[in-house]
Amino acid sequence: MTDNKQVEKIYHRAIQLFKEGITGDKLVQESGKVETPIPIVGATLQIEGWFVGITIEKHITGFLQLAANSQLIRYSTFQRRPGSIEGCPSAEFWLDKATITNKVRTLAVAGETLTQPVLSYDRSPSRLAWLVKAVNPEGQVRAIYVTGDYVYVGSDSDDSTIGGSF
Repeated sequence: MTDNKQVEKIYHRAIQLFKEGITGDKLVQESGKVETPIPIVGATLQIEGWFVGITIEKHITGFLQLAANSQLIRYSTFQRRPGSIEGCPSAEFWLDKATITNKVRTLAVAGETLTQPVLSYDRSPSRLAWLVKAVNPEGQVRAIYVTGDYVYVGSDSDDSTIGGSF
């Protein structure tokens, strides 16, 4: 799905934007770390964009969303106040697949098989969410999404408008 050259290109673009002051916050600019880019996939599992977390210690303070061609779509912050990481989510809620899978298990039903998490979106590319498909023994599929520490089942798991349907 991804190769190292793609990831490296996106990472360098994120570093460039970070150095240019995209966060607009002194604390984040001085102490923040640009994390490894994560591909955002759509219905066909093709890369539609990239998510690049910005962290301080164990917190994610914000993220860059880049198009597949590395153009900036947006920078979004989790900070409630400038100069503070209070209230910023734990980075693992957005960056760690094992944590995301464990959250999905809270909504999984006995007998369901879970796919590996992929970063996708729920209906609109602005609604980023980790997607895990839960497949029951009869082959029925449910889409389970994780956004931060919130886990939910898609309203219509067979809806082809769901970004990560596959």
